[in-house]
Amino acid sequence: MNSEAIILARLNNSDIHMLGDEDRGAEIGENVETSSGKAVTDNNGATVSFVYDTPTAQVYTGVMDSLIGQSTNLDDQVTP
Repeated sequence: MNSEAIILARLNNSDIHMLGDEDRGAEIGENVETSSGKAVTDNNGATVSFVYDTPTAQVYTGVMDSLIGQSTNLDDQVTP
């Protein structure tokens, strides 16, 4: 919870924008809305925004296919 993240987002024009980097991650923004139903058939969900201040768009040019489905907690990594 409340950890910074690196997010890759593919836009409609196929550009991939990167929010966050190794030094400073994207943070959860304000106005998070969540809902959970009381009945089994009720919808559950959340509307979340992320904030990453940068003067220019950070376009990711690496291979994204190898990253799909992967998650890494940078806080747990140990550097030698």
